Amino acid sequence: MEMTFGELLDKRSIFAVKADRGIAPDQHWEQIKRIDAWLMPYVRRNFDPDTRARIVVLMGLLFDCNNTQFDFEDQVFELGGEEGLQAAKNSRKYNQRRAALKKEIDEIFGEKYLEVKKYAKLNN
Repeated sequence: MEMTFGELLDKRSIFAVKADRGIAPDQHWEQIKRIDAWLMPYVRRNFDPDTRARIVVLMGLLFDCNNTQFDFEDQVFELGGEEGLQAAKNSRKYNQRRAALKKEIDEIFGEKYLEVKKYAKLNN
C-alpha cells in the first residue's frame, strides 16, 4: 500500500497516542520502532539540520493534534446531544488541521501526490 510521508507520520503519531492511552501499547510501540528504523536514517541522509528540525516539530504537532482529536471523539459518545455535536465539530476542525500538517510534511518530502479532503454542505 502506497502512502505519502505525511500519512506515514500521521499513522506514527496515532500509534503513539494509542500507546500513551494504554491501547495495546506494546503493539503500537513496535510499529513506531519499525517506522523510525527506516524513516530516521532516510531523513538524516536527505535533509539539512534545519529541515530535520522542522520535521520533528511537525511530528510533535501531529501528535498533539491527534491526541486532542481523540479527546473530542471520546466526548462525542460520552456527552451526546448538543455537547456531543459540538465535540464532533471540534474534531472536524482538528482533522482539517491534521490535513494541513500532513500537506506541509508532504511538501517537505517532495511528494508528487497530496491527500485532499473537501467538506461540502449537504442539501436536505
